[in-house]
Amino acid sequence: MGTPSRLWGIGGVFPGADWVDWISTGTLNYGTVAPWSQWWSFEEIFGKHYPELESYQKPILIAEFGSLSVGGNRSEWYGEALKNFKTRFPMVKSLLFFHHGNDNSTTYQSLDWTIQRNQEVLDTLRKYLPEILEK
Repeated sequence: MGTPSRLWGIGGVFPGADWVDWISTGTLNYGTVAPWSQWWSFEEIFGKHYPELESYQKPILIAEFGSLSVGGNRSEWYGEALKNFKTRFPMVKSLLFFHHGNDNSTTYQSLDWTIQRNQEVLDTLRKYLPEILEK
């Protein structure tokens, strides 16, 4: 079951535990790229909603995980999101990076969510991902 980012409060659409195997959501920080957007932390996008998602006792998939660099420090965003991740969000069992180099789906501009050319972000991921990946 997906949770659209503008539809927090899934209780009204949750069909029941017998019908749901996983709960998924996206956590994209658009920064200041659009008039409707601002620099949001991972805590603001996901963390403050985690208690409700956790209450359904289903594994959680973060189906779109990413940050643009416009309006803040992208590497710090990833670091703050991933630091002590397994302790803070134990029901999150899967995390998928949003890795699109020409996304124009929301803002109708070409946005680059890729990380492979950003050494600072890569260094941050190398620091925190081993902690998340260990069993």
